[in-house]
Amino acid sequence: MQQTISIQCSADQAFGFLSDPANLPHWVPQLRRDDADIPEDGLEADAQSRTVRWSFEPAGEWQVSGDKKTTTLRLTLHRDTAQPSDPTEDETPEEAAAHGAEAALQSVKSHLEGVDGGDPGDLSHDAPSRLYGHSATQDPDI
Repeated sequence: MQQTISIQCSADQAFGFLSDPANLPHWVPQLRRDDADIPEDGLEADAQSRTVRWSFEPAGEWQVSGDKKTTTLRLTLHRDTAQPSDPTEDETPEEAAAHGAEAALQSVKSHLEGVDGGDPGDLSHDAPSRLYGHSATQDPDI
């Protein structure tokens, strides 16, 4: 399975973020739990090709491309199924894998662009209150 996203930051910054093991909890869903152990090995970074690979489940790789302003991240997972992160959700293993990949992409984007909202643990403090052109109140002047 592959998914991509564009991010407004340098490719070097994105590669540095993804290759730092301290940032694994931001893009590996099962590491978000407080009791999860961060793998000590299994993460490889190749600066020449701007590729970050990992061998722990679900194995995969990030491919970073871009320039000093805009980066494209391609996430490849070496499997097309996953366990649903919420057992009460009615989703197939394929949908769970796609949702997990999308959550990883959005989380990395939110961290690298410095905005809230992409990471499920962050609140959207900077989200505008005017959604779809309507005020959050009855006062149209706000």
